[in-house]
Amino acid sequence: MFFAAVAMVAVAATAQAQEARYEFEKAVITTKTEMMGQPMITTYYIDDYGKKEASEFTMDMSAMGGNKMEMRSVRTEDGTVSFDKSNLKEGRKTEGSVNFLNLTPEVIKKHKIKEKGEETIDGRPCKIYVVNTEQMGMSVSSQVWVWKGFTVKTVVDGGMFTIETKMDTFDENGKIPEGVFDIPADMKIRKQ
Repeated sequence: MFFAAVAMVAVAATAQAQEARYEFEKAVITTKTEMMGQPMITTYYIDDYGKKEASEFTMDMSAMGGNKMEMRSVRTEDGTVSFDKSNLKEGRKTEGSVNFLNLTPEVIKKHKIKEKGEETIDGRPCKIYVVNTEQMGMSVSSQVWVWKGFTVKTVVDGGMFTIETKMDTFDENGKIPEGVFDIPADMKIRKQ
């Protein structure tokens, strides 16, 4: 269940690679999530209005008997591929996330999206939505605050857990690392 929560956070803000997803051309954005007492910082790299998008986070699980994980997620035309950067041979693909700039009737119905109003978060006027998804066999309800297409705050209710993520920094001039949007050609990818 913990890894399902990690996967939800990793792809929460990452539909189709060929359409614009954001009202800004490029940015490097960090978000902060408190999960099971462990802070997790995720860095999003966005280019070409979201036609290219990747995210990375590191989580040290050693306090709970696990390992340190350095994960990367790359949005593709048909989903999001996530992998541990220490194991470039294996990855997982999940369904793409909601594009809030292109909310079609099909997407609204599929995810039972309901608009809940508006609120300003850190000076950014946001629309609030409730989104229901199936992630790794679990029903998950999320309330999201969306600004210019990007989710600046998320509260995920998985029934047995609640996770809150909030945008920490937004830099339209941030440096995007070379190769961050690449998926190794020989990687074996399993569908979730």
